Amino acid sequence: MTATKQVTIETFKTNASQLSNELNDLLTRQYVKIAKLEKDFPKIDKTKDFRLVTMHLLIRSINSERFAMSAIANFKSDDPNFEISIEDSINSVTETLFVSLVVRLEHFFRLLYENKTGSEEPKFTLHNFAEYFSSKKTGLISSNQKDLLMLIKTERNTVHNGGVYNSADCSLDYNGKTYQFKKNEPSAIFIPGFIDMLLDNSIDLLIDITQKTLKMNNVLIWHPYSAYQFAPKK
Repeated sequence: MTATKQVTIETFKTNASQLSNELNDLLTRQYVKIAKLEKDFPKIDKTKDFRLVTMHLLIRSINSERFAMSAIANFKSDDPNFEISIEDSINSVTETLFVSLVVRLEHFFRLLYENKTGSEEPKFTLHNFAEYFSSKKTGLISSNQKDLLMLIKTERNTVHNGGVYNSADCSLDYNGKTYQFKKNEPSAIFIPGFIDMLLDNSIDLLIDITQKTLKMNNVLIWHPYSAYQFAPKK
């Protein structure tokens, strides 16, 4: 193995270790917040209520990918193709985290919408939900939280295109930063720290909405098909 290739591999392994540490820090922060939420509302069953189930399923996905990144960072191989496979693995974990986030958010807002209105909107997107729940009528999410959902919605368009943005050029502002989207350029989710930021702030959003809705009406909202329902009894 050449010295140059070894340096490249070590760089990728360092990136994997960094992402693993970032996800670990995220989990540490969010475990504390979710535990407080469950303590404040002890009557809500975390294995059945869709708001808490969604958070725990997302946390479980993040934890799984954290282990994957840690394994990559510590894996040793003399395979000449290892450099390529480690880079692909990091990108794959990043994409998996983003897809998991999108799926959980869309399902969360769909169930929240159905519970609030009594009707289904299967064609609703994150854009529709962001508009509806930020309106004066509901006021459930702030303008900053709406910007977060619009950023995720825009990134979502890269999922089916191999991580490449293929819509018209645009820019989005979120948390004092402007994100540029250029047609036929790679998704921003591969920028170091970006997926961690999306996950962290999205969980904060879910916690905030859960607190608000529980304060309005402290009752369980059943999750229609939670994997927790089928877990072995201890």
